[in-house]
Amino acid sequence: MPIQLKIALLISLIVYIFIVSISVRHKTIRINYLIFWCIIGIGMITALIIPDFVKKISNLLGFKAPVNMLLVSSIFMILFLIHDFTRIITKEQNKNILLIQELSMLKKRIEILEKEEK
Repeated sequence: MPIQLKIALLISLIVYIFIVSISVRHKTIRINYLIFWCIIGIGMITALIIPDFVKKISNLLGFKAPVNMLLVSSIFMILFLIHDFTRIITKEQNKNILLIQELSMLKKRIEILEKEEK
């Protein structure tokens, strides 16, 4: 890989990690996702700086080609994110159900109080 491309990719990855860090400061992303995305960014920087890193790891894990290891790793990362998002969505849905129930009880209570006043 040409040195100019490596430098451009390295700068892009550093900017990527910086943008993710700023997202936490602006509270558009949670801290646990900052850790996740920073680990991925640091892994990409490591793979960029040490060219044989991915090849050595893939051979160690028994993959015939490094691209197969990257594909499997990407699939597992996507599955992790989907699982985490599903967990968060379920938790929020349960909160919404509870809020709807409480709102319904309050409306009923208000109706009863209004009837008593008349």
